[in-house]
Amino acid sequence: MGRRPGIGYSIALRLMRLLVRPRASGHLPALGPDATDQLQPVYVLERRSLSDLLVLDLICAANGLPRPISTVGTGEFELPRRVFFLNRIRRGRYRARADAARVAGIETLLERGANSGDLSAASVRVVPVAVFWGLVPSGQGSLLRLLLSEHWAVTSRLRRVVNLFLSRRQIIVDFGTPLTLRDAFARATTGKGALQYINRILRIRLRHQRSAALGPDLSHQRTLVDRVLQGRAVRALIEAAPDARSRQRLEREARRDVEEIASNISFPTVRVLEQLLRWFWNRIYRGVTVSGIEQVKAIAGTHTLVYVPSHRSHLDYLLLSYLLYQDGLTIPHIAAGRNLNLPVVGGILRRSGAFFMRRSFRGDPLYSAVFSEYLYQVYRRGHSVEFFPEGGRSRTGRLLPARLGLIKMTLEHHARGLPRPLAFVPVYFGYEKLVEAASYLDELRGSGKRTESVTDVFRALRLVRQNFGHVDVRFGAPLVLGRWLAKEGLRSDPATDATVAPRLGAAIMTRINAAATVNPVNLVALVMLSAPRLAIEATVLEAQIALYQRLLGAGPARYPVTDLSPKEIIATVQSLGLIHREEAAFGPVLHHDTLTAVLITWYRNNVAHVLLVPSLIACLIRNRRRPLERTALHRLCAPVLPFVADAVTAEIELQDLTGKSDLDASQDARRPGTIDLWTTQMLDEGLLVSRGDSLQPAPADSEAGRQLQLLAGIVMPLLERLYIVLRLLTNDPDTRQSRSALQERTLAVAARMSRLYGLNAPEFVDATLFNQMVDGLQKRALLHEKPDGTLEPGRLVPEILRAANAVIDADFRLAVKPPPTLPAQA
Repeated sequence: MGRRPGIGYSIALRLMRLLVRPRASGHLPALGPDATDQLQPVYVLERRSLSDLLVLDLICAANGLPRPISTVGTGEFELPRRVFFLNRIRRGRYRARADAARVAGIETLLERGANSGDLSAASVRVVPVAVFWGLVPSGQGSLLRLLLSEHWAVTSRLRRVVNLFLSRRQIIVDFGTPLTLRDAFARATTGKGALQYINRILRIRLRHQRSAALGPDLSHQRTLVDRVLQGRAVRALIEAAPDARSRQRLEREARRDVEEIASNISFPTVRVLEQLLRWFWNRIYRGVTVSGIEQVKAIAGTHTLVYVPSHRSHLDYLLLSYLLYQDGLTIPHIAAGRNLNLPVVGGILRRSGAFFMRRSFRGDPLYSAVFSEYLYQVYRRGHSVEFFPEGGRSRTGRLLPARLGLIKMTLEHHARGLPRPLAFVPVYFGYEKLVEAASYLDELRGSGKRTESVTDVFRALRLVRQNFGHVDVRFGAPLVLGRWLAKEGLRSDPATDATVAPRLGAAIMTRINAAATVNPVNLVALVMLSAPRLAIEATVLEAQIALYQRLLGAGPARYPVTDLSPKEIIATVQSLGLIHREEAAFGPVLHHDTLTAVLITWYRNNVAHVLLVPSLIACLIRNRRRPLERTALHRLCAPVLPFVADAVTAEIELQDLTGKSDLDASQDARRPGTIDLWTTQMLDEGLLVSRGDSLQPAPADSEAGRQLQLLAGIVMPLLERLYIVLRLLTNDPDTRQSRSALQERTLAVAARMSRLYGLNAPEFVDATLFNQMVDGLQKRALLHEKPDGTLEPGRLVPEILRAANAVIDADFRLAVKPPPTLPAQA
């Protein structure tokens, strides 16, 4: 039921439909036909504006929502329209200002409900709606920016007319969190009191929507340098200089440092980059899927966001900023290495959100103080920040341990006090094919890691005719810092608690991996690298891929996995050139050549954690001739599972070592019995056979037995590396070994094993992985470092080595032992 609009409005609406291409965001789906509470939506715009109303009308019509000019029927009472305005605009020719207005229609509803008890008037959902005409932080001084951008200040007719033509594709209609009139009745006894409550809540929510989209009001950006220079730590260092001349020199140096560091976001630059990047993504990718962003939007207006993405490619930060901008969120300030501050290129990056930092602050306390104060000022203003906790790209595809510099600074600033709570937002990037694949191949085969440079991105422009598949970008569960510290019982100041920064870094990294998605290349890599000689029949590969899809979709982990069929998955990976098909007399065979066999390990390592527990169970049980009791399985998992979880950055912690297991596989609550849950899933798939309270592997000559062997191959390389380290440490109990000596012997044995057994994985002999492994062994008390620097095994090591006899192949165990010394010939 609706009122027929006037002819003038109808003409304006038709013209607006021809001119603009608005986008909707926010809580839109809850208002449509799928809404379950049958509450009628009433829209509230921040200010009276015909252009905003027309754009809202277009969005509602396009999404099947009640139009704002339609009537609202509530029992016997009817409102002539369902849109109201919080502010009344007083306009001049060039300037405008907003005055508070009374939402008269809603006030009438409230008075009716309060006086007569007619609750039909309460069956209304009040929806705050913000309309953004081009997104840019306010306070950027050029005339072009003022004409183009949406600001915190009221926009005049002249600016809105210019925006109508120049920002017609940059219009976002954001639907905020609705408020029901029943809530207002519950909080006030009179219509006037309820109206005051509604006004206050709507203003708060609209301000949060504007803050989430535009970022903080940066109208005083020019004072940022002065504020940094007036910071306590910076002033203390300058004032400590022995004379006035030295103080002036230090002040000039500090000013130069902050100007070198500071970001200067420019909306025209962002607009140009958006167009270029849209063209680039469409040329090289089949699509980009974004998930989990709604939970980010839910807190963007009330928290200062710190994006902490995985670092897979040089394209990560461009892709993330592009997607945030497309979804109506403010572009973050991005921490970038000073090596990217190149002529021309550095200026473009700075104007698109980058702020630059040195790789090391050692030996320069003034620079350290200036940088820390700059970061504090950005946080204090409520602007979102982005940095890569790994510090650099991983050459193996596994997440690197968190670098703690920026994490420590963020903790210090939280302890110092900020207006809004901080929330870390983990982001996972899942690529089907990397644009830097060639350089990764060189690095994986042992060449030095090339210095990161933005020229790598421009070099990728030559690849626009190639197919790089699909990209998944998933936002994980935000970690609200204050809440996390309280839950963990930690202090926020790393100066008083040295454990807080490492624990926070580990929590961030595990949340990144917890947000993983599993794409076709990941699935093929998980299977192929477990196959003998890296070749497998097509039917076997299809069956194993289907098995992993079922395990991931129905098991305790529930990671998002591609919904393509196994045949489509294999065809996708073939089209990317990452697997080859060969027709044989007995049927098609899939295999890798020497180069793709090395590269595919990178994609396997991205998701090595998703099937960690069932793979470990398969390793422990596959060679058993006698049934294994469930309690014995728990005892075997107890010392090893936490270590392998650390190695692949999975959030798993074994709690109950004798009875039912209790693994922490989520960020907020423990899920008891994860081993038992996975065991049940494997029984359902026929991979295991139950004998009372004991378990046996499926027959080795059956299809299920072969699937169990392939599943075990996911975690087997980790167990083999663990076995090499522990065996070398215990071969000669009387000989003490330092960390460096153990590393040298371990890498030598690993190289020999790789050569003898055809282990075509350069990471098998990677020194960085060895150091991570030793750190993990120390963390889990499987290894102890004495005061003299020598290492000794923990008390559980002999038990682990005995259990290894049923897990590690005999030939492998024999080859790890030192070769016998031949007698000297006479």
